[in-house]
Parts: sequence; structure tokens; C-alpha cells
Amino acid sequence: MAKRLARLFLVTCLVCMTNAAWAIQPSDEVLPDTTVAFVSVRDVAEARTAFSKTQLGELLREPSMETFLIDLSKQLRGKITAGGTQLGVTISDLEGVARGEACFARIQPQSDKQQHATVVLVDVTGNEDAAKKLLEKIGADMVSNKAKASTTTLADTPVAVYTTRDPNGLQATSYFAVAHSAMLVSTHPEVLTEVLQRLATPNKAKTLSTLEAFARTSEKCATDAGDQLAHIRFYVNPFRLREVNAASQGFPKRKGVDILKVLSQQGFEAIQGVGGSVHFATGQEEIAYRAFIYAPATVKDGTAKYELAADMLQFPNGEDLDPQPWVPRGLAAHFAFNWKMQNAFWKAETLVDALAATPGTFKIVLKNIKEDPKGPRVDLPKEVIANLEERAVVMTDNRIPISPKSERLMFCVKVKNSEMVSHAVDKAMGNDPEAKPRTFEGYKFWEIINDEAESFTQETEFDDPFDEFGDDLDIDGFSDDDDDDADSAPDQERADIPNSAVAVANGYLIIASHVDFVEDMLKQVKDQNSLSAAADFNEVQKALKAMGAGNDSFRYFVRTDEAYRATYELTKQGKMPESETLLGKVLNRSLTSPEDAKSGTLRKQQIDGSKMPDYQMVRRYLGPGGAYVRTQEDGWYLEGCLLKK
Repeated sequence: MAKRLARLFLVTCLVCMTNAAWAIQPSDEVLPDTTVAFVSVRDVAEARTAFSKTQLGELLREPSMETFLIDLSKQLRGKITAGGTQLGVTISDLEGVARGEACFARIQPQSDKQQHATVVLVDVTGNEDAAKKLLEKIGADMVSNKAKASTTTLADTPVAVYTTRDPNGLQATSYFAVAHSAMLVSTHPEVLTEVLQRLATPNKAKTLSTLEAFARTSEKCATDAGDQLAHIRFYVNPFRLREVNAASQGFPKRKGVDILKVLSQQGFEAIQGVGGSVHFATGQEEIAYRAFIYAPATVKDGTAKYELAADMLQFPNGEDLDPQPWVPRGLAAHFAFNWKMQNAFWKAETLVDALAATPGTFKIVLKNIKEDPKGPRVDLPKEVIANLEERAVVMTDNRIPISPKSERLMFCVKVKNSEMVSHAVDKAMGNDPEAKPRTFEGYKFWEIINDEAESFTQETEFDDPFDEFGDDLDIDGFSDDDDDDADSAPDQERADIPNSAVAVANGYLIIASHVDFVEDMLKQVKDQNSLSAAADFNEVQKALKAMGAGNDSFRYFVRTDEAYRATYELTKQGKMPESETLLGKVLNRSLTSPEDAKSGTLRKQQIDGSKMPDYQMVRRYLGPGGAYVRTQEDGWYLEGCLLKK
């Protein structure tokens, strides 16, 4: 018996020693604590295998999806190049050499706003020769693209150096090395030196793992995941990342208001970091994900939690976030949340003034809304804001046939006194020449005739921020000028812009992007036709409760086959750059070249949509999903999932 135990102990020691020798330390124990963004795949091969077991993995293996994926990859790679972070390494390259973790990080060396660094770190234990050949190939490709090659030594390690010019005309230098069972690529020699030293002599001090925001978010997500190890981990400090991106782009001049800069000045830097994890094929979910937004209180006394406008971020937990009985079952997405809206309204004063760059703008606007003869003549704080409760709902669906403006969006806020709010809406709309009253099934609502005014974006150059909302409101009051008529869109283009609507019904103030969406909500919904009776909705709610949902501040449900339909169909039609869907806007912003963004030119679609498979095939792989958010003392915890269809 003693001999068996001795053998078992010896075998165990050998296994542990072998494992230790065949893996480098985790990347968060190697990267410096000035890391501002981090994405890590714990084990590349394992993550790929797990993802392949999901329906999304099955979809990506469809032969008819190959052209789409190749073209999308090219565009994304081109965007990365334009952003100055291209290192010549692709995901396919990493899959060929990785034997464990692979990570990508953005770093602000010495917390200096003038500096930026990017690091790719891959565990290539036992595969060092293949990694060296890969770097040689990448180097040859860079030289063929006019990069200047040289060599140097960092931390007693030979390093290949390639210098070129990025799309902004800035000198870009990349450093390549294989050492200590790792393949490393970086844009900053000092950062690479530090990483090499930690790989040679492990030292956790002042690493990402010791950063409070990273440690807090990682701990929370890992604890709730239990025994399940994450396939992907991520972390970002949004405000520091903004600084790093600006430095990497040569601090480009911005038109109009820099929204993130204003938010930073308004106390939103209370959000110190967002970290989370993603799990594939867990057995219960196709994909499970967790995230924690770390935002400890910055105000210790009084009723406020955060400084200035950031105190708008007050989302109390509550038990009942289920859909209202009048919500029909055919939605693409339903998002209910609790928000202290009266508090948020008044806390917005400093934010509005900062965006307008004119102190007192908030009060002037309220005064004009109440007193200007050409305005709504509504006492907004008394007649509307004072009647807002803490429950809000956002809903989306698609209008068929699919067009760039097919996605319908609705925002609903619960009110205390429907009669008073309805009266205020009537006064405001009655003074608006572009609004007309409508009735539907006994309900009165207001239709607002479409307006070709351009959307407000942070890049837009303007003198008066309130002109950009297309409501004739300026700082001095309301205007009836028709100066913009010469720039009006042609009638055939305006015809595609849906009329929006405002209503007060079922105890909610309702604002919708499409008139027919309001009509759908005003119909008498039978119990079996409500969203709360839908089988997929209840399946998702059951899964969320098993994950821990209950007393929450947010609850989200989505049918991905409907939510992504408009974006997919527009891509297939060759109209993706025109998309007005929420997802479409995000993708268009990501794929638009810096030159087109600067000139305001609509990007050209690079994907040959005609070769994409019919959406009816694709939607078979897209199941329902959802998430919940719980407000905690030091931030907000999110947990969600995607289920098999």
C-alpha cells in the first residue's frame, strides 16, 4: 500500500512538473498594470472545438458562408490597419502555432497620454520552430510591402524590427520575437522588454492581474461561473482606451463635440473598467457570458453616488421586469429596466451645458419650452418629468419587406398621471406643424411627419447643438425658418423615411420610430398572443433564473433570427451602408474608412451580397437569448446566454 502511494505521489509530481513546463504564465500576470484593453483566448484549440459545437459554429461551416466570411475578414483587417494596430498577424496564423493561450492587449506605457502600445502574446510551447517560421513569413510580407527590416536585442532576446508608415502617415514600428515558449509581437520596445523579463523571471507585481478594476471584474465573473473555465476573457478601461487610440492615430482633430471627453469631465470615469468572460457549449447554453462594470461610488456623503452628470447612473433593482400584457409576442427584442429618471433628468443639466459649451443652456431650453410662443408651451419638469416612474421598456422588430429603415424602435416610460402627461403631449404636438392627431381602437396618438434632418453624431460640425435634432429648437427659442429647404432630400428619398409617433396609453408614455409600431401596441392583445406567453421567451427566462436572475435592474430578451435579419438582408441586397438598424450603424461605423468618415461619404459595400445564402437557411442557426443586470454597491453585474434554436 505504501509503495502504491509513493508511486502515485511520484506520478502526480511528474504530471504537475510536466504541465508547468508546457505552459507559460497567464498573460494577465505578464502584461503591465497600464493595460487598458485585453482579450484573451485561454486555449485556442479548445475554444475552437467548443465553438464548433454551437449552432453558430455549424453556421460558419456552411460552404455558402465562405465568401461572406472571407470578405468580412478583409474589411475588418483593413480597418485594423487604418487604426494603426496592424501587426501582420491573423487569427489563422495564431491557430497554426498556438499551444495554449493567445491574447491581444492595448497599453498606455507609464500612464502617459502621449504613448501607446499593442502586444500580441501567444503560448507556443513545443511549437517554437513553427512560430519562428511564421514570423519570418510575416517579416518577408512586410518587407515586400516596403517595410524597413532590422534587428535589435531586448532583455537578452534577439528581436526582429520592421518599420513602415501607417495610413495616417505616422511611422509604425513592429517588434517580433520568440522566447520563453512564447511568440510576441509589439509596437513598443520598452513594453516588450518588460514582458520578456516577466516571462524569464515570473513577477506578478504591477501586472494587469493586480489592477483593482481587472481583479474585481475577473473575480466576480469567475466566481459565478463556478467550475467552468472561460474560453474568452476580456477587459477594457473605456476612457484610457480612448486616449491610447488617439495617441496611436496621431491625435486627429475632431469635428464638433468629443463625447467621451465630455463624459470624462462629467464624472463618468467612475467606470474604472469593464471585464468579463465568454463560455461556449456549456451543456445548458450555446453561449454563456458574464461581465462586471466596476464603478465604485465617488461621492461619499449625501444622496448622490457619482459626481455631476454621472449620477444619472442610478438603476434600482426590482422583482418584476416581465413584459406588459399589451406587448405582442412577435418582437425581435424586449428590454425592460429600472431607472431613476427624475433624478437622471436633473443630473443631465451639467451634461447638456457641457455639450452645448454654454453654461445655462439647460435652463434656457426648459424656459423656451415653457414660454416661447412658437414652442410646445409645456412646463416639462412639472407636467412630464414629475410624472415619470422608474420603469422603462425598449422594443424592436422589423417591418417587411426589409429596407434600410425597416427596424422599428419603441421607447416606453411608465407614468404616474396619464391624464396630465397626455395633456402635455397634446399641447406640445398641437403647436408642432409637423404633427397630426390620429386615433386607433379608441386611443388618441400623434403622428410626426418624417424629417430628413441628419442624425446627431459626435463628428458632426455645428454651431448650435440643438439644431441637429431637427426640431427647430435653438438656444434662443423656437424657429420657423425654412433655411434648410434647399438641402431637403428629394421626395422619393423622403418617402422611405417612416413617420414617428407619440402616445400615452396603458399607463406609459410611448415614443416610436414608426406609426404602425404604435398601432401594433395599441391593439387588444389576447393572452396567448402576448410576448409573456411565447415559448422561446419563457425558455430564456428559465435559463436566466437558473443563472441567477431575480431581483434585477435590467432584463433583456432577443430573438437573434429577427434582430439580425435586417442587417443580413441589407448586406445581401448590397444596401448595408444605408442601414439604419442599431446593429447596422455599429457595423457601418466599424467598416467605414477614415477617408470616407472624414468626408462624410457613404462607404462602398465590399461584400458581394449576391453570393450570401438565403436568410431562411441562416436563421435556422440563430436561437433566442437574453441577459439580466443587477446593480451592486460597486457597479453592475451582467449575465446572459444564447440558447439552441
